[in-house]
Amino acid sequence: MQRFTRRQKITIGRVPLGHHHGLVMIRWNQRVAGRKLAPGRYLITLRALNAHKRVIETTQPFMVAIS
Repeated sequence: MQRFTRRQKITIGRVPLGHHHGLVMIRWNQRVAGRKLAPGRYLITLRALNAHKRVIETTQPFMVAIS
């Protein structure tokens, strides 16, 4: 997850969403590393891992606005 500032993108952390198979609905409490996100724009890329915790697929990054 990255946060956009006026001049740059800052990597702020990762959010593990658990182990799911098939169609999934994700609920997220808007916390990263135990801290609630500040208002702003964030770039998120989802990653799928295999049983050995290696990345096997990623999504295109998408923007999320926290108000």
